[in-house]
Amino acid sequence: MTIQDLIEQGYISKFEFEKIAINIELNDSKYDLEKAKKSFEEDDYKWTIVQAYYSMFHICRALLYKNNFREKSHYGLFLYIEQLHYQQLIEEKYVNMFKAGLFARQEANYQGVFSREIAENILNFAIEFKEFEKYLHD
Repeated sequence: MTIQDLIEQGYISKFEFEKIAINIELNDSKYDLEKAKKSFEEDDYKWTIVQAYYSMFHICRALLYKNNFREKSHYGLFLYIEQLHYQQLIEEKYVNMFKAGLFARQEANYQGVFSREIAENILNFAIEFKEFEKYLHD
């Protein structure tokens, strides 16, 4: 699937952004990561997963904005990030971490499936995922 396929299938759309949109996403990412750490310390594993995922989500969304696109769904954002990897523009580890966070958040929110181990893994991914911001710099 190409970027054009993602547009045609309605996963993403063209979007003209203002630079402030990227900064807002990065600030939201930082906020969510700090909240995820606090939730983990409080043994609130469901919210750790949700907040850690959103920390990664906001960084990915910032890259999407930088490239003048907007996602139509969480899965659409994942497909976009995956496509960038196929084009050898980002490392596979980021695709894998984001995918793990996406599915862990879905299971925590919609099936009530979460644990300390899952929360710790997703939190660690989110901490490492901060490095993904390197793709936002020209």
